[in-house]
This record gives sequence, structure tokens and C-alpha cells, in this order.
Amino acid sequence: MELKPVLVHALGRSGTTFLMRLLASHPSIVAHERYPLEFPPFRSLAFPSDTEALHILEAKRWRFDSDEELLYRPLAEQRYPTETGIQRIYAKIAEEQGKSSPRYFAEKCLPDADIPGAMKRFPDLHVITLLRDPRDIFVSARAFNEKRGVKAFAEKFAETDEDVVLYNRQRYVALLRNYAGSPNRTIVKYEDLITESGEVLRRLFGWLDIDASAETSRHALTRARQLEDGRHITSQSMAASVGRWRTEMPEPVLELHRRHFGDILTDLGYPSA
Repeated sequence: MELKPVLVHALGRSGTTFLMRLLASHPSIVAHERYPLEFPPFRSLAFPSDTEALHILEAKRWRFDSDEELLYRPLAEQRYPTETGIQRIYAKIAEEQGKSSPRYFAEKCLPDADIPGAMKRFPDLHVITLLRDPRDIFVSARAFNEKRGVKAFAEKFAETDEDVVLYNRQRYVALLRNYAGSPNRTIVKYEDLITESGEVLRRLFGWLDIDASAETSRHALTRARQLEDGRHITSQSMAASVGRWRTEMPEPVLELHRRHFGDILTDLGYPSA
């Protein structure tokens, strides 16, 4: 069973958890439904000297047990895990999920991931670039940090609001640049994923050449919503998460986005303030 990789490529707070759950709900796609690996196999592939990938894997050690030699040891020695090791991990998850003939495994990755490098090892790599209005990303990340009492996402690296906006722009540019260099790629807008979920899913499944029937899409949506535990949501509802910047973003921060994101907002067809 040789699985092809699907990579969900996005900034944080762009709906990656929801999209991963949707993908995981398809019988032809393997992904962990509640706690996606969120990139360690690919992360170690893209950043072999980044020990954070090893730490993430060790924190989730219970998932791999018998595959320790295949994955942990190469990471500990700062070598790439083998393709065979990666395939075995997902074969194990597929077995646990009762998926007898999957065709893909899905993962998240960071905006600046080495996608060209990943494609050298996985020529059949499919990249889904998930975009969200950067103003909503800012508002959502701020609300998440306040809800959890943490400094995560851009606030982990920036002090002022302008620093956060500039950091987000840098990441957004990296995201778009990586998309441009990926031959098997497609774009999904968060706003469409929320407001036109069924249509977006049918398009994605059709793009992957797997069952794209309305019934399969409905099942994926139902399953993904059942898995929602409220940990990631910072708005009253998913529908309310679209365009929340209009009521939640202070004018000074909105002006920063006009200044630093104006060109990107225009190019991607997002409305101006």
C-alpha cells in the first residue's frame, strides 16, 4: 500500500484543523482525526536539524510504539526518516481507522516548509494551500491567545501590533511563494470552506481523483463537526468567524493591515475596509 502525500499548507488560525478533519473523514485519505501529526515527518524532512520535530514526536510517542526504530532514531541522529518508515506510520493509522484501501495520507505544514525538497522525495505530493483573510488571522490568533493565556503564533515572536502584522506578512508571502512552486497544487479559501463546505469538498476530492459524491462529502462534514471539541474555536460559530475583523479589529490595527497587506488583499480578492 503506497500512499501519496497531501500537504495542507497554511498559516496558523487558517482553518487547518477543520480541513484536516474533513480530509481524515474520507475513506481514501489517512490522517489522524483528533490530533493530526501536524507535520513532524515532513518537518524533519524539510528541517533535518530542527529538534522541535523530535520533541513533538516524543510527546506523541504512544502513537508509534513499534515504529520507534523507523522514525525516532533517524530524527535523533538528525537524518531524514525513510519513506518506508513514513508509509508504515500511516499504514498503522489506516488499520486503526478501518480504512482498507486508502490512497493518500494528509499532513499540515508551515508556510516556509521546504516543499520543493519534499517533492524530490515524494514526486506525487499534492499541496492544498489554505488562505484566509489576514485580518481574520490576526483577530483569531489574538482571541486564541487571550482564551488560553498564552503567546502563540506571531505574538510568540513579536512585541508590537505592527511587528505581528509584519511577521504575518512575511509568512503569507512565503506561503504564496511556495504555492507558486508546486505543480500539483490547489488553493482553498477559508471563507469558501466555511460558507460553501460541500462544494469545496467535492472539488477537492475530485482534484484528488477519489470519491467526490455528495453523500461522501456530507459524511465528511458530519464527521468533522462531530469531532469539534471547542478547543480551537474563538468565535460564536464557524460562520461568525468569517469577516470578524469588521467588528473586532481596532482601527489602528486595521490601518496597519491597509499599509502592509493592501497589495495581498487586493490580489486575493479580499474586500478593503
